[in-house]
Amino acid sequence: SRSLTGVLSGDSVSLIDGTATFADPNVGTWTVTGTGFSLSGTDAGNYSLASVGTTNATITAATTTATLAVTGPVQYSDQSTFTVSLSPDQILGVSPATGVQFKIDGVNVNTVQTLTDSGASLTASITTPILLAPGSHLITASFEGVNSNFTVSAATATLLVNQEDARTTYTGLI
Repeated sequence: SRSLTGVLSGDSVSLIDGTATFADPNVGTWTVTGTGFSLSGTDAGNYSLASVGTTNATITAATTTATLAVTGPVQYSDQSTFTVSLSPDQILGVSPATGVQFKIDGVNVNTVQTLTDSGASLTASITTPILLAPGSHLITASFEGVNSNFTVSAATATLLVNQEDARTTYTGLI
């Protein structure tokens, strides 16, 4: 915030905004320095700025939202597709993460997939060739190359695998 002190009642003096600059653009507590401030008004000539102060301010990590979509339920021999989305895709040209690792029940199922910028979010998708036992399986998308200026959490979803339908083949005469 900005304010003037010591202005006499009835005098017309205003503070004209300048620029406040952080010592570092990353997450943390930094010194902020003001420059370019001035006075205006009919009585501004009777006053001077003793100082344009510095202060400390904190930059906090930007929050992201991760979602994980899983196709299913599937049968034992079916494939499933996992698609993750992380938004926003960037702030001031900086992306929150570079890749994603998918896991089924805590076990990696792929190499790290590069996240692709779709304009509003970062996305990645894989189709699993893995045969899973019938039941409920926890799918996790853990992000790699996370930029410390963002808060990025893993996304989870549940994949339901059903028992295989019975399939028989008969060859012969009827």
